[in-house]
Amino acid sequence: MYGLLFLLFQSVCLSLASQLENLKNKHGIVNIGTPRLDFPGEALQLFGGFNALTFPQYEGQENFTGTINNNTDSRGIVYYSNDTFIKLINGSSDSYVEKIVPFGSESFILGGSGSLLGYELGRQLLYNLSDLSLRPIFENSLTDVRVILEDYPVAYFGGNFSFDNGSTVGHSVATWNSSSNTTSLLPFGGFGEESIVNSIIKLDSDNILFTGEFYTLDDQTLLITNENTSKTNHSQSIEINELLPLRAATWNTDSDSSFDSSAFICPNSQKEAWSVPSTSGSLEASLPYESYPKKVRIYNSPEEHNAVSLFRIITKPSNGIMNLTYVDPLSGELLNCDAFCPLMLQDSLKAAVANGNTSQVVRLDNNLTDIQWSYDYQDFAFVNKIAVTDLQFLALSSYGDAVGLSSFQLYQDTLTTYANNSLNEVGCESNDIASTSALSDSEWQQGLFGQSYLVADFRTGQETLPKVTFYPAINYAGQYTMNLYTPGCSSDQTCTSRSIVNVTMWSEVGGSILSSILLHQNNEAMKYDQVYSGHLETAPVLTLEYYSPISPNNPSNVVVADRLEVIVESVDILKNQTDETIPLNGMFQYQLSNFTNSTDSKPSIANTTLNSYTVQNFPKNASLFSSMYNNTLWVGGSVSGVAAVELDEDLHVSSTAKYATGGTVEGISSYSDGIILFGTFNLSSQPVSTLTFNGVFGSFGNLETTLRTYTNVSFQQDELLVFNNEYVFNLSSNSYISNSSTFGLSLWSAGRNQFDDTLFSGAVTKNQFPGLYGSASIYSNSSVAHFSLQNGAQPYAACHLNDSVTAYAYRYGSVSQLYFDNGKEGPWTWFGTINSMRYSKNSTILAIGTDGSTDEPILSLFNLTSFDVLANTTISENGTISSMVFFDRNSSLLVGGDYHISDADCSGLCLYNYDQKQWTKFANNSITGNITEMQLSESYDLLISGAMNVANKTSVNLLSFNMSNYEVNPLVWDSNGPIKSFIAEDNDIITWNETSLSGYSDGDWQNLEFDNSSLISIVDVIAVKTEPALDKRQTFSSTFDAILVAGQNYAEYPQASIYNFQRWLPYYVANKADDEDPSRTTFFTNQDDSQLYDSQNLLSDPTRTTTSSSSSTTSSSQTSPSKGSLVRKSGKINRGFVVLIGLALALGTVVIIGITGVLLALVFNGHSGYEQVDPRADESEMIDTVPPEKLLKFL
Repeated sequence: MYGLLFLLFQSVCLSLASQLENLKNKHGIVNIGTPRLDFPGEALQLFGGFNALTFPQYEGQENFTGTINNNTDSRGIVYYSNDTFIKLINGSSDSYVEKIVPFGSESFILGGSGSLLGYELGRQLLYNLSDLSLRPIFENSLTDVRVILEDYPVAYFGGNFSFDNGSTVGHSVATWNSSSNTTSLLPFGGFGEESIVNSIIKLDSDNILFTGEFYTLDDQTLLITNENTSKTNHSQSIEINELLPLRAATWNTDSDSSFDSSAFICPNSQKEAWSVPSTSGSLEASLPYESYPKKVRIYNSPEEHNAVSLFRIITKPSNGIMNLTYVDPLSGELLNCDAFCPLMLQDSLKAAVANGNTSQVVRLDNNLTDIQWSYDYQDFAFVNKIAVTDLQFLALSSYGDAVGLSSFQLYQDTLTTYANNSLNEVGCESNDIASTSALSDSEWQQGLFGQSYLVADFRTGQETLPKVTFYPAINYAGQYTMNLYTPGCSSDQTCTSRSIVNVTMWSEVGGSILSSILLHQNNEAMKYDQVYSGHLETAPVLTLEYYSPISPNNPSNVVVADRLEVIVESVDILKNQTDETIPLNGMFQYQLSNFTNSTDSKPSIANTTLNSYTVQNFPKNASLFSSMYNNTLWVGGSVSGVAAVELDEDLHVSSTAKYATGGTVEGISSYSDGIILFGTFNLSSQPVSTLTFNGVFGSFGNLETTLRTYTNVSFQQDELLVFNNEYVFNLSSNSYISNSSTFGLSLWSAGRNQFDDTLFSGAVTKNQFPGLYGSASIYSNSSVAHFSLQNGAQPYAACHLNDSVTAYAYRYGSVSQLYFDNGKEGPWTWFGTINSMRYSKNSTILAIGTDGSTDEPILSLFNLTSFDVLANTTISENGTISSMVFFDRNSSLLVGGDYHISDADCSGLCLYNYDQKQWTKFANNSITGNITEMQLSESYDLLISGAMNVANKTSVNLLSFNMSNYEVNPLVWDSNGPIKSFIAEDNDIITWNETSLSGYSDGDWQNLEFDNSSLISIVDVIAVKTEPALDKRQTFSSTFDAILVAGQNYAEYPQASIYNFQRWLPYYVANKADDEDPSRTTFFTNQDDSQLYDSQNLLSDPTRTTTSSSSSTTSSSQTSPSKGSLVRKSGKINRGFVVLIGLALALGTVVIIGITGVLLALVFNGHSGYEQVDPRADESEMIDTVPPEKLLKFL
């Protein structure tokens, strides 16, 4: 029983743990330690142009090294935990994952645009880390999801979209229940058309807070506090909205219509001002400026047969049918309409009044908009706030045989006063007090055509200053915000001549100054400045007056004046009246229990203190954002300032603090050390695009760009803040970081769950040893250091001369040069690349073989004792020398490559006598072709690789050559391309070219597959020894302990892997320099390799023709490589016995000669002395004593 409980407990714990081990198992990832390698020399030197190098600690880490560039997949999905990165999904060019949100213990929700693995990201995808499944949540895409909240098993999606659940269309919010796998609307539907949800916060288990740009609900009836409030009679109608003047409007009617514009704009309900002799008609008004109408008041025709029964309103520039709200005169209910809106006869309205239904009023928007009807008109409120330049009234049907109206009037929710007073005139006598303005006696002129602003040119010395006085029509005491609009200067080209103006607001009672500011008018685009926000008892007076020039030397200065807009926040007289609807202003507290536990047929919504807070403290139309940090709710928006709101246990607002930010808030989030705000701010008189707050304000500086995305991610101990996937701020170092050879990051979005599973969309690179700047040295303790020559050059090839001196080849511009590591430089240059460097210890000759071009040397030999130039010979045009072997006893150099010597009539393999400076055939041209490598073997044989023709066999890729009997034994032929090189140890051989690797042991050839090594090509191979020794494959009993293979991985970065003939282990991954070719990677162990390239044998007859080994076989197929056995010279005594016999003979000879010499000396010169002879200087001393640059005869 206890055992079963333990297993159950263990299973639960594993299911609630990080997904790291699960993902490693699914991707076959195992941890690896960096093997300790014993290199033949002090260290392994790497040539090839490296910037950085990393020893992977787990398989797959090589995918996260190198650098991020245009070819990097930064659109896929990457997993991170415990310093381990795993690539889960490859992205495509259109994959843009904007949101990654943890869901439950093992899943993440991915949202964005484009597609991922064939699924539209707009459908919001669920990615399960347990089984790596990916599936869409919604049937159709949500166009603009800006926030996702997990409240398991439910997810909330907010943004700017509409969602159709089959019967109802909601706006800006939708939900998904993972338990039932259903998507749905919330009980209130959404937040109306054109609404936006920016933030969703879980306050507690029963309350969700939505923040954004919205003013109502899709189900507006839920905002009505009780059923009777919509029928409340008001003895006095208080009109807060301002009448929009139509005097300057341009009218367009049907050709057969009758229209009296003067009568139409001054309503007379007993007179018809527009009629069409048809049952449908159109009347369009083009407004003189863009406006935001709040409602339309329609006076139907007094003629019953001309009265309109159904209508719709279309506006421009949206070209849409308007959604309208109205009060039904018969029922008193608040109803909605759009394409078919009803209009009642005047007689029906009078009858409703006579029946006791007096004028009905419903107030919306915090009591600031009233919808009413009377005996001669009906009000229709616009549901959505929308810009209007043209309004078209379409009469769809009539109560008779024609259509007509007495008038319609437009009302706007802001009180606008124009500097051009003609735009303020209502156009007829009215009891309404209209806003007005007055101009100074200056030469004011109209601004750009189609614009509403005025321009005055003030010249130095003029007495009258340009001045505008605004008289806004504020009829009721209340809370108001005043914004002064200034047109931009870029459109009228007046930026250099604009002025500074003094804006002062006065109280009409007592004349006290309420506000006074100086404004610079050289803004390039339209702007507004808040000149006042607060309580007003009476209408104020505001003046705009020239103050000074911006540029002191301007002879004339331009003053512009457009309009003053007054935003009505609240009206005192309406505060004590019962609210008929709950006002919203960008914040809504959704209490789940109001709907799940409601016993009413229609649940209601409480007017919470949070809902009221933004109504009372933020201007209308603000787009709000919110974030919770340390139990404090932070709220800000497209207005200056941010608020910190403290909530009590009942989620009531207990205290608030508002902080000025000197700019607008365009986003709020949090990080480990506080709150972060995005927008345009002013901190200590400096413009910044980010603000932080944790007791005091700080900033991450001004990024001089609009911040569209922000992501917070942690790797190891570093918390990174990423802005726009362009700027990365490291909180640990308190500084911005850029992509480098140490660390690179491209990050679009990220999410982390409570188990430290991080999922992000982007790419990351981390390199263990950066700053190599070219070449590197790897030591046996796995440390890495930058390697360069004392002159700062980066070598690409080298040759060990002795224990004191090594020669290095490096590029200087377009030429190659030599440098000796004792500080001496060789003054010789080659335009080709040095492919082979060989040194003869006995004759102290250095041979250089290069790529050739016309009239350029390809073979150079120098005597490092006398410093004579022994050879500097040009071979064939575009020829190449790949390998060389010294035969000192013949004063010759065997040269292998791809070339042709015309005088000697030999190709690919020729003998050069440096005493006679003469080319001769080798083995009578019986071996020809492209030679890639030559090495001496322990059995005095010569191993040669390439693409060769030998006697009666073609396409030979590897052969052994017996220098005693000139017998040739082809080992590999008809392979896929020439063998690039090989290594041999005892009787075992490893061969390779760019695409294949083979091994020979115990008379058997085997292909050594490197498909699972992450390598796609091979550039170099050396034998290494590991500590401790790695287990080897029993089917290949090589004498090699292991081999180290350098090549390129799938990302085309240099990589080396260890192969122990059982499995591949990544050794290092390198990041190449931008201008370097990774295929040039070269290993150099800096050890004496004369046993491979410096023969002590005498070639008895170099021109002798070779003979083929009897063991050679003929290829049975031309499509697959064939291989033969390595034949050792028959009758040959083992080298060890040869050495012992030679030593004994030499010792005996020395003894005999010594005794004979002593006897002769006694007989012929018994009393003579002898003179001591100084020993010959060693090679290092020769080079140090006589610098090469002083003795060599050419450059």
